[in-house]
Amino acid sequence: MDTNTVLAKNIYILRKQKGLTQEKLAEIMGVSYQAVSKWENEKSSPDVSILPLLADTLGCSIDTLFSRQNDVLIGNLKEITIEMLASLVSLEEKKRRILEIARDGKVDESELEDFVFIQKELDQISMAVEALQRWSKKMIANGKINVKKYEELIKR
Repeated sequence: MDTNTVLAKNIYILRKQKGLTQEKLAEIMGVSYQAVSKWENEKSSPDVSILPLLADTLGCSIDTLFSRQNDVLIGNLKEITIEMLASLVSLEEKKRRILEIARDGKVDESELEDFVFIQKELDQISMAVEALQRWSKKMIANGKINVKKYEELIKR
């Protein structure tokens, strides 16, 4: 995983753990919510001059923002599950809209807002799945999950 990907995922996870919306983090940081969205979606990175404020706001060190392996970023199973289920429910409500948008194979301007919303929900599900995988690895390493049984079930 490259540095920009690690930073993007860590900002997202730490923001969620703090219970901050992109809008609220943007307000605190003095940037637009689109800037925060771009950070989390690897479209850009925060300017180095605001990294100390970002780290303070997210309750971590600058090192943690760039850390590839940090227990702080793993979260707990309950939080991960709730986040994943919330995104799945949100997508369930948009199921017909997804089909309408996909029908002609293009995204019209009238469909763009829903398309972007759906994309963001899918990104959140993807990040929740990655958090669940990190949580599982931690539990295996700590002997809290039977590794043989786990691997057997994963192979099915």
